[in-house]
Amino acid sequence: MSTPQELLERDLEHSHHNMIVIAGIGVTLATCDNNKNATWKGLLEHGLRYCKDYCSTDKSRISPQEKILKNRKSLSGDLIGVGEFITRELTNDRSGIFGKWLVEVFDTVNNVDNSVINSLANLDINIATTNYDGVIEKALNLHAITWKDVASATEFLRNRSRAILHLHGHYKTPETVILGASSYSQICNDVHFQEKLRATLLFKTVIFVGCGIDGLSDPNFGSLFDWAQDALEQCSHQHYVLVKESELTIWQQRLRGIPVKAVSYGSTHSELASFLTQLGSNVRKKIVVDPLARLNDVQLSYETMWPLLENKLGIQGSRALLSESMQLAKSLMDAGGKLRAALDFHSRLNKYKKTLLNNDYLEFALFSAESLLNIEPRLTYTIIEEIRSVFKGSILPGKYFSKLADLSIRCLDALCAYSETLIQIDIALEATDGDENERLQAERAEITFLQGDFLNGY
Repeated sequence: MSTPQELLERDLEHSHHNMIVIAGIGVTLATCDNNKNATWKGLLEHGLRYCKDYCSTDKSRISPQEKILKNRKSLSGDLIGVGEFITRELTNDRSGIFGKWLVEVFDTVNNVDNSVINSLANLDINIATTNYDGVIEKALNLHAITWKDVASATEFLRNRSRAILHLHGHYKTPETVILGASSYSQICNDVHFQEKLRATLLFKTVIFVGCGIDGLSDPNFGSLFDWAQDALEQCSHQHYVLVKESELTIWQQRLRGIPVKAVSYGSTHSELASFLTQLGSNVRKKIVVDPLARLNDVQLSYETMWPLLENKLGIQGSRALLSESMQLAKSLMDAGGKLRAALDFHSRLNKYKKTLLNNDYLEFALFSAESLLNIEPRLTYTIIEEIRSVFKGSILPGKYFSKLADLSIRCLDALCAYSETLIQIDIALEATDGDENERLQAERAEITFLQGDFLNGY
């Protein structure tokens, strides 16, 4: 029977493109030499001092909050209450004071040792974090995006961008920081973000690194894990959390009934970087270029996920369903299963196209047409004609117009419809310049030559 570490290595070997790291406070502490301000309690202690020194908050009101922080038995809900107190005090007069405090406290959290972050980056998977600080993006020279930036977060989760996603906000955008009860209520009631978190557990493999039990028991992740207990019951994939050897038992109890495996990285926090380095090395040694084996693995995943997508996302709307279907089709195409993936997606698009807005339909139809171009050019031509019919009399945005024109030319060329191809090239030439215009001119000359009409230009 495989150990949790062996299962993790196997997933990294075969499915790293569909995995994500969620980094907790342990990653920041390993990077900033255990700067106290980076911890939740340390941040709250700093915030109470700031309330007293900057806002002149009465000591009698601060003392009960300080007692909560000093009490080792205080629960995460108690600390959230302290966070709410600080948030209200620092925004009572001017909301800008809360932002000023965040900048002052996190400007003291500096990168000292980037070894853990670099080892995570060498796994070649996207990194999200529950931390407010910026040490990961500093180490990797990437930019930060937050849970409130819907478009950027979506692109990140679809593996279309390289950035650091801050799941609980970033200190430079204070309105995104999840610290007190009111901000937790805001994120927990944000339907779009909660759907993204659930879709991440449903369709990706997550590795939690540097996350404590309290951190993953807050209102946001606590409710997510409660949902996962039922929603992922029939899923075959699993997630992982890296923990100290001494914490294995308590984590296994916390994760009972949830598809998350606890993996020991060693007996001390200092062993995390070397464990991650060795993990990456083990995976790279196992990777063998075997296209047939890779296709078989991806095919098995595809066959499981394709019907599951419809069951889970069909009720949320056709755009969400087709968006995830497109990503799943791409993974099978990349592995070599182009014909099945292209035909399956085309069939699903036909089924749901009447429920799509025109611009959404255009995005998916262009993808379908291009996927089928070298397989079924006549079907591609049918899709192109349908797009023109839907948008008859409308002006397409520039990037879509160019894409449609390019597909039309390539499709007609594949069908050896030279006269029609020349017409489409002439249309495209009017809307292009520079290198693209020169390429089209050369293609026009080549087709003219193939027609045996090359003397007409002289």
